[in-house]
Amino acid sequence: MTKTTRTNTNTKTNTSTSGTTPEMAAAEAGRIINDTLDALRPGLDVPAAARDFVAAQAATAQARVEDARKGATELNAQAGNAAMSLAGAYAGLARTMIDISAANSGHALSAAERLATAKTLPEAMQIQADFVRDSASANFDRFRELTDTARQTASEVAATTQDSALKAWSLTKTAA
Repeated sequence: MTKTTRTNTNTKTNTSTSGTTPEMAAAEAGRIINDTLDALRPGLDVPAAARDFVAAQAATAQARVEDARKGATELNAQAGNAAMSLAGAYAGLARTMIDISAANSGHALSAAERLATAKTLPEAMQIQADFVRDSASANFDRFRELTDTARQTASEVAATTQDSALKAWSLTKTAA
């Protein structure tokens, strides 16, 4: 299949007969646009009251952001204090448990040394009975002291946590 192509030989060149050049037309269009914008400008001015309102709101927002930053910083410090209090309390309890374990180990080793010196079975049984009695009495006292310390520590940690929470709550109210 053969395709035939036609060409247009009757082309016309547009020429302006009014005597204006493209540069002159562009300059005229720019002048018209500028005149139109100049006519609209007085209606486009933002009233002073609106500018003042926006400036006041921006200043208020900036103050709130600064308050929120201060509040968050203080909240972080309070959380750190509460965590340190809790960590300190845990360390104190752990230290007490270590002391109890060391005392029990020392007492058991001492009893073993005394048991090694026993010459008769009744003497060895008496050393063992003394060890059990002394160990039970000492552990009872140690665990009572440990529970008192734990109760006091829990009370202190609760007070610190409550104080930190109240401070944090007041900070959120200030920033809001």
